[in-house]
Amino acid sequence: MQMDPESIPAQKEGVGLYKNILLVLLFAFALFAEEPWGMILGYHRIVKKKKFNPDVTAASFEAQLQFLKANYRVISLEELVRHIKEKIPLEANSVVITLDDGDESIYKNAYPILKKEKLPATVFLYSNYPGWGGISWNQVKEMSDNGISFGSHTKSHAILNSKNKGESEEKYLGRLRAELVDSKKIIEEKTGKEVVYLAYPFGKHNEVVDAEVLKAGYLAATGTAWDRNYVSTASPVNLKRRIIPGKYKLTEFVDIFKKTDVDKSAETQHEDY
Repeated sequence: MQMDPESIPAQKEGVGLYKNILLVLLFAFALFAEEPWGMILGYHRIVKKKKFNPDVTAASFEAQLQFLKANYRVISLEELVRHIKEKIPLEANSVVITLDDGDESIYKNAYPILKKEKLPATVFLYSNYPGWGGISWNQVKEMSDNGISFGSHTKSHAILNSKNKGESEEKYLGRLRAELVDSKKIIEEKTGKEVVYLAYPFGKHNEVVDAEVLKAGYLAATGTAWDRNYVSTASPVNLKRRIIPGKYKLTEFVDIFKKTDVDKSAETQHEDY
């Protein structure tokens, strides 16, 4: 059987097109498989002696930070968000350190360790806490002036995604907006710096909350979902964050970075968080 000579170029063209498509798919798969991630860690109280579930001892906190420095890039939340919003690939697997609420132990114990290790961190402060316990505004200002960023954890650490009993839709939206706007405003007044990051109390939010977060002037917000953040897929108002409980030995802490199938989110579903 003789082949039509005119059909040979068309066949070659078809084979070439197929090969090009295959190469593109293989490249895309390799790029996704190797895409560096950004993991946000969430701490609460950093104490000398543990009393509550979220308490991480100062010794453990320091050991964890030293492990991170030795094995990953520790970057600011600002840098991670910039990469996500501008779709700039991360240079390597990276970790962001955050601390919630504003307990005074953050100033007394975490802050000196962060300074010693020369690492950036963001404190998500609920603005009713200073003056009624926890860190003072003078301590907040000192930390802010020395490399620690502050974000909002709302005004009163309220659950944002549901109405109170008997609350109308109008009153709920007013309360939600006050939690977001008032906390942002007072932290900005006390630090002299813009507040553009939020941590949802208890990690709870929905589409209504997300929309109000953006209207209030925040660039990004984080919950408590147990996962990594990839530049190609991350949502700025739904950043994943791993809350670190105080019971971890260093080997257990290391496992959350080494084992991609580890999910210990249930360990942090506690009212103290």
